[in-house]
Amino acid sequence: MARNKLADCLKAYSCLLVVFGHVILGVQNMGGVALPPFASSLKDFIWSFHVPLFMFLSGFVYHLTGEWKGKKTRWRFILHKAVNLGVPYFVFSILYTLINQMIPGTNFSHSAQEILYLWKTPVAHYWFLRTLFLLFVLYALLSRFLSNVWITVILTVLSCVHMLFPDLPFLSLGNIISWAFAFGFGVCLSSLDKLCFSGVKAAAVIAGHLALEALCLFTGISGLPVIVEIERAAGIIASVTLVSLLVKHASVERFLMYLNRYSFPIYLMHTIFTAGVRILMQKAGMHNYWLHVAVGMLVGIAVPVIIAKIMEKTGWMNIVLYPSQTLKKLKQKAAAAR
Repeated sequence: MARNKLADCLKAYSCLLVVFGHVILGVQNMGGVALPPFASSLKDFIWSFHVPLFMFLSGFVYHLTGEWKGKKTRWRFILHKAVNLGVPYFVFSILYTLINQMIPGTNFSHSAQEILYLWKTPVAHYWFLRTLFLLFVLYALLSRFLSNVWITVILTVLSCVHMLFPDLPFLSLGNIISWAFAFGFGVCLSSLDKLCFSGVKAAAVIAGHLALEALCLFTGISGLPVIVEIERAAGIIASVTLVSLLVKHASVERFLMYLNRYSFPIYLMHTIFTAGVRILMQKAGMHNYWLHVAVGMLVGIAVPVIIAKIMEKTGWMNIVLYPSQTLKKLKQKAAAAR
């Protein structure tokens, strides 16, 4: 199946937003740095849609690759996702936990005992992998009885109910289904072209998103039931429109396509290095906000890319990033050597 270049570029763009969101959040939580007046609003704006965009793209690619049918059976599909999301989830969650326990000065301290409960309680941003896996399971199993549209509608309604009544015991999956709208939006979308606008319409879509989010943050209604889904939808549509315009420039498209190749390693490893460089800069007496942001972005992207390149060279080390793909390549290499 031919790759969807716009989806790949959007994944790289959302990866940049995730790193940026974690960098500015880390600087804000660290203290000791004079924040510009708009720092908190900028952080809230980025966080209103950058993870939903990632979740939306996961749903779109799920649909694009044939959903569970791409692996012939539902259970084979679930096993495939369990391996390919589970291995990096546990490996990097354990690594992150141990590093945070050993190095003082991080924003959030962790105990090695937390490793025993990773199966039910994620640490840091690795919750995304666990949530994504469970959404894959829900959509694969429920598709036996319902269309993707109805699955999305039902899970979104349940999410709104959970937000209003968080103590209801039958909604224990509330934190999972809260992402069903963004994921389902991607699953139910037949083509990204439907969200690509140009000219005056593009300007209206992007400006409308900015105005909507400003209104939500100013009035304090951001994140309320229904409102949160509107915010996420607006952010997703504006992002698709923006990136579809940016990639018309060949240099931008090349950069995003390159970054897309390493988006998963960047996602998995960036916080380890952004936290480390933040601590070093603070100890060195560097307290400029924009310097922290610039260095954090550079380190959070460049170091994981370098590590991923080294892992590619070894072949077998890539198993912690892409388990089934790496095993397949190793088997082919072994067979060719016979």
